[in-house]
Amino acid sequence: MKYAGVGVSVGVGLGVGVAVAVGVGVFVGSGVGVGIGVHVGAGVGVGVQVGTGVHVGTGVHVGGGVFVGSGVGVGAGVAVGASVGGGAGVSVGAGGAVAVGSAEHAASRTASAAAAAIIFISFLPSSSCARLPDAEPSAGAARLGYNMRGAGNPPLRPRCASARLAPMQTFLERLDAAAQRNRSLLCVGLDPWPPTMPIADVAAFNRAIIAATSGIVCAYKPQWAFYEAEGVAGLRALEATIEAIPHEIPIILDVKRGDLGNTSVAYAKAAFETWGADAVTVNPYQGRDSLQPFLAYGDKGIFVLTRTSNPGGVDFQALPVRGTDGEERPLYEEVARQAMTWNDLGNVGLVTGATAPEELARVRRIAGEAPILIPGVGAQGGDLEGAVRNGADANGRRAIITAARSVLYASRGSDFAEAARAEAARLRGAINAELERMGKGWR
Repeated sequence: MKYAGVGVSVGVGLGVGVAVAVGVGVFVGSGVGVGIGVHVGAGVGVGVQVGTGVHVGTGVHVGGGVFVGSGVGVGAGVAVGASVGGGAGVSVGAGGAVAVGSAEHAASRTASAAAAAIIFISFLPSSSCARLPDAEPSAGAARLGYNMRGAGNPPLRPRCASARLAPMQTFLERLDAAAQRNRSLLCVGLDPWPPTMPIADVAAFNRAIIAATSGIVCAYKPQWAFYEAEGVAGLRALEATIEAIPHEIPIILDVKRGDLGNTSVAYAKAAFETWGADAVTVNPYQGRDSLQPFLAYGDKGIFVLTRTSNPGGVDFQALPVRGTDGEERPLYEEVARQAMTWNDLGNVGLVTGATAPEELARVRRIAGEAPILIPGVGAQGGDLEGAVRNGADANGRRAIITAARSVLYASRGSDFAEAARAEAARLRGAINAELERMGKGWR
């Protein structure tokens, strides 16, 4: 007998509020049964079809009641549907049955269930930034798309690609835009040290500094060590600090990383993907391959240490070496030359301190238009005017002149934020005055 197969396909759809649920009806008989039901509202819908042949049924269900499908039947077939609803809604069902034999019917049960599952999943809520369910994200996490991996664990993992960056915008583009907008080459280092802070809360302290200075700077530079020193609480403070920085101002995470293999891959991922930094500082001592994972992020900035601002920097950095071209020069110059050969994606910058203005001038000649991060102004006694003259490029730009303690601790009283703003404004004014003397002021 051709119609010897008997199969059952069962589906129940649930809907609450404005959710959409998809169910597959119950089919008893020989053949293939495919049923899909969509219900908007609260309730449960169950449909039953008995018979053979082809049947297409549609109908409307509001609240609790009975759904009766009508359509076209070929052969002897009866379609009866019943549904119970817990609220007002609309349920539309369509079903089809074709008697093709027992083997085909077994396949039909699978196809029916798969179709219902696919449609059900397609109606689930989605977002470009999925959140993990195990902990409530902080305000900083909300801004950056971060999720906590559980209470007590360090943050953070951005669930959106390039949450801080506009599409196709590189670090240099963001830096240039921020500098032009605020007419500033000043970068404020966010180096909170609780023993010297006027308030105990690191995050609150940084938020106040940022709010007071965000219209004056071209970038902010959090120094990782000051946050790591406070453990998990310090990392949460760094998260809150990143959250407080306006989107249009780049963040240079000062971590001075550099290691081999997967370790460097992990460091790069942490800086750029987990913490959302726009640029990082790196140590080139182990060579190009140790920095390649950082260099591969073409939209980020990578600042390579050359001549640092500390007095002991000369211990090694000033040693004469024979370069790859056979010429003898100080090690820091050879590092700068090598780093510029790594600049395939246009994302390499250099670090040279304001405490070494002559060396800075030599590094600028090597760097061309690449950005130079210039620490050492302020508490370290660096030459501000020399940093501008020797550090800016031919257009009077791309020098990121950094001050931290002189701005952060301009006052130890309740007026610390106002004092920080005044000191930042003074530094920007001195920088811009030197640019004007050079004929390269802001237009």
